[in-house]
Amino acid sequence: MADLKFGEIKNQYKKLITVSQVMVGFDVESRDGKKIKKVLSIAADPKVVSVDALNGEAVVSGRVNYKILYLNEDGEPVSLDYFSDYKDKISDGAILPASSLTVKTSVADITVNDGGGLSISLVLENAVYMIASDVIPVLKSVPENYFDERRRVVVQSYAAVPPVSAAVSGESPAGGEVGEILMLDVSAVLSDTTVGNGVAAYGGAVYADVLYTTRDGLYLNKQFTIPFSEEQAVPQGLAVSAFAEASVKSSKVVLSGTAEDNIIGLEAVVEIAAAVVADTEEEVVSDVFSVTHELNTAVEKVVKPRFYHSAVYSETVGGSVSLAENMPAADEVLGYFGARNNIASLTAGSERVNVEGVLNLTVLYRGGDGGINSADVEIPYSVDVKDTDISENFRLEGRGAAGTVSVRRKKDREIDVSAELFFCIQAYGDETISVVLDVEETAEKKEAASAVSIYNAGGGETLWDIAKSLSCTPETILNQNEELVFPVKNPGRVVLYRELEEI
Repeated sequence: MADLKFGEIKNQYKKLITVSQVMVGFDVESRDGKKIKKVLSIAADPKVVSVDALNGEAVVSGRVNYKILYLNEDGEPVSLDYFSDYKDKISDGAILPASSLTVKTSVADITVNDGGGLSISLVLENAVYMIASDVIPVLKSVPENYFDERRRVVVQSYAAVPPVSAAVSGESPAGGEVGEILMLDVSAVLSDTTVGNGVAAYGGAVYADVLYTTRDGLYLNKQFTIPFSEEQAVPQGLAVSAFAEASVKSSKVVLSGTAEDNIIGLEAVVEIAAAVVADTEEEVVSDVFSVTHELNTAVEKVVKPRFYHSAVYSETVGGSVSLAENMPAADEVLGYFGARNNIASLTAGSERVNVEGVLNLTVLYRGGDGGINSADVEIPYSVDVKDTDISENFRLEGRGAAGTVSVRRKKDREIDVSAELFFCIQAYGDETISVVLDVEETAEKKEAASAVSIYNAGGGETLWDIAKSLSCTPETILNQNEELVFPVKNPGRVVLYRELEEI
């Protein structure tokens, strides 16, 4: 039996295990002791705090940050920040105590119930991902009298790196003396991630919207765009990549300046969570033949999932929104709150990505009666972005974020909205490789009776295909057919001359 040496390669990949839904709710109490007359706007941002892997179960602990703007019984706008914790237990047989899990959480539905008191309920969707490992048996080497075709196979591994934080700050004139900060809405977008020499460098920006009143009764919006950058050490290697997401860990408004002319300062801490992927090339035998013996070769095609590409795209989306007939007309647009970019679908094409989703926000305006009103806005979109690294066979994951937003009154019942939207995506795909599982020698090959063999090569055949068919070395084919170009472009003849022993 031939001296065959087998081994194995290990490939890691990100795998969606399951999607779970959990309901979170709470009763709202007014901040000033006065009754809540009307909710103007509400935004809910969930965040996963920890994920514990048990036998057949994942325990997800999280927190939801609610920002609520309402009118009290005197018609005064009041803001309220509220936190509620939640826990979700997700059962799945693939989960083990040693599993490396991540969870993406999003708001699937939000309901406000004001019958006999104000309560809010959310439906959260938790998508659980695991770093899975496949062990693939492969043939590593063959005896000297065998000829093998070798392939270099890329296998991937995921390295755990801790989250890093970046502090950002900025300030801008308030345009007068600030009466009250009604709302602060902050988001972070990571637009650039590069890896080299054992360092991952991140770059992005914080987008903030501050809604406030002045002492003389004006309602104003102040928008901030503050760039940030951060670095962290990652495993070194020639083919290491990373994809990351940024979230706002904490934020606050700081007032300074003179009493008549305040300065609004924004301070925020951004948390960056990255996944680091290392590519390693392994050489494996994908096919084998012998000049002297017939071989029974067991070859299997193995599908190997892998991460290919990450990118951040930006597009400006806008539209006009008409107020419903039962709503007061708009005399003055005061600002907006809670801009969220919710991606509904990501579709990969040839060198392009189609993104469909909805821009959601609340527009605040003053009606003809002088009262404060709000209108929930939904602007659906479908955009195509070019990306030469994208293939139509890729599976895409991602999340959306909103940047700078503009709202203005167009007519008394029509409002124009324009927003800079970001789409942060990761592209995954499947690579099929051929691996040799077993080789068995059967009969000894009979020596050819003819000194010349002619082989009609078809288009696309490789040097290996022809050598295997003629049962000779690839070098012999090349030496005797110098005009051939591989793979064969046009069908043609391959001539093989042999030296026959005299009997």
